[in-house]
Amino acid sequence: SVKRLDNLNSRLESVANNLQSSSGKTGTSHKNSSNEHVDNLPVLRDYNAIINNSLASFVTHSRKIGGEVSIMVDHVTRLFIAQQEFLRQAIQTKKPANNQQIAEFVKPQSNEIETIAAFTNKNRKSILFNHLSSISEGIPALGWILISPTPAPYIKEMLDAAQFYTNRVLKDFKEKDPIHVEWVKQWIKILNELHAYVKQYHTTGLAWDTYNQRDPSAFVRNAPRPSGPTCSFSNMQINDSSSRTGVMHSINSLGTTATSHLKKVPDELKISKNPHLKEQPIERSNKFQVS
Repeated sequence: SVKRLDNLNSRLESVANNLQSSSGKTGTSHKNSSNEHVDNLPVLRDYNAIINNSLASFVTHSRKIGGEVSIMVDHVTRLFIAQQEFLRQAIQTKKPANNQQIAEFVKPQSNEIETIAAFTNKNRKSILFNHLSSISEGIPALGWILISPTPAPYIKEMLDAAQFYTNRVLKDFKEKDPIHVEWVKQWIKILNELHAYVKQYHTTGLAWDTYNQRDPSAFVRNAPRPSGPTCSFSNMQINDSSSRTGVMHSINSLGTTATSHLKKVPDELKISKNPHLKEQPIERSNKFQVS
């Protein structure tokens, strides 16, 4: 277990210290030059910055808290790294016309989201359950890659859902241990930065093929291969032509293991609409319990 955690930390440090080589060596100077150019594109560089800075800090604070939170952050790290590689390929690849191909591409991410939801459910009796719920309610924000035409507002919905539980973490630990307060700040910061990133570079949906045209079959050959069953999150190709409410309704109607715990956050409980809630404890309603 310790070796596994060390390996994850080493992977994160490698990404932070050597972005250009993280995509792998191609064997020719021409391809290396091309890879370096892709890695330096703002659309990838700014996503990498979230991993190298805010996520790295979040991992550090999670390790300090320990217990189930330390285990959970392993999955969060894997998910961000999987999405990093996914984005790297997507911006060089024409969008597949076949939804089944897209489902194949997002398997590494969907599997981690499903694992995070299951791990939270498994640890309901943990004293860190609110921490786990803060992550499991916010982590579906990374499903923005399948949301169009307004993925950024969808991320904001997930942020509101996460803050319901981060408020409880603050209530329980604000006067006891500042590490938990910093942990909350870092998690909210990650989601806010993801929101800003998507709003800037993927305003109407994932920006497929913005750098170079490749056949979608190349994506399948290069995409990371996950182990374990496929989660139905892979089929969450949603068109939000009406509103954020429409997005949440579509997600809830899927009834999948990865997203069945998501519920619409009432306006009166949204931090974005009620800033004063940041200083107040929130009592959990049954409709917000992770199922």
